[in-house]
Amino acid sequence: MSSRVAGARVRRAALAPGAFALALALGAVSLAGCETTAEKSAKLEKAAKRVVPAQQQGLSISRVSKIVKVQSATLVHGTEGTAAVLRLRNSSAKAIREVPISISLKDAHGATVYTNATPGLAKTLTSLALLPAHGDGIWIDDQIPGTSAKTLTTKIGEGATVSGAAPRLTISETQLTKDPSGAATVEGTIKNSSSTAQSELIVYALASNGGRVIAAGQAVLASLAPGTSAPFQAFFVGNPAGARLQLSAPPTALG
Repeated sequence: MSSRVAGARVRRAALAPGAFALALALGAVSLAGCETTAEKSAKLEKAAKRVVPAQQQGLSISRVSKIVKVQSATLVHGTEGTAAVLRLRNSSAKAIREVPISISLKDAHGATVYTNATPGLAKTLTSLALLPAHGDGIWIDDQIPGTSAKTLTTKIGEGATVSGAAPRLTISETQLTKDPSGAATVEGTIKNSSSTAQSELIVYALASNGGRVIAAGQAVLASLAPGTSAPFQAFFVGNPAGARLQLSAPPTALG
């Protein structure tokens, strides 16, 4: 998958128990081919284009958040492009929805090669759906073209504080695979154990080795009804083989 139309390219992933993250020690997992990967990816991409609306006006953050901080900001390069990975922390006692995230990438000469302030990007590429109270979250933009970016700067805006328990989302049957083109992916099943439907559900996949991020991607589900399960698939930027995989999916709707 290499289409990069307004955040519609589908590099997508899995979910975690309880609410947000599941770390899986994968070790030496072999990457096996899968006949239906391309077909699944095409369907997911069509769904992503249909349900993730684009912002017609570019992102602009006027007030920087005082309670959400960037713990780390990393660039991952792969054959199909670059991914930006942010680890965020919420220091407040309430969860925060729709956290605005601005990023800018520059090359070795200081020239800007990418910014997510461009009009037309999906909101999932400019914000994090939910960040838990006194908790951490991962946000990934895997739609960055080219590999010339060397530095990453970030700005986090103010989201809306919310109360209430986050819906329970869980995963199973997770496995690393390769699609027919040779691209590394992770597949599995996600279940919505809550009574609240989730729409435009973005799931993140992060692969680390020795604490260093070596691959990242995201997946999109058009909707996930209460009490139902659905398959997912994420394409990675970078190579996740032999790494520790962290999967997360911030809920888009609370109960």
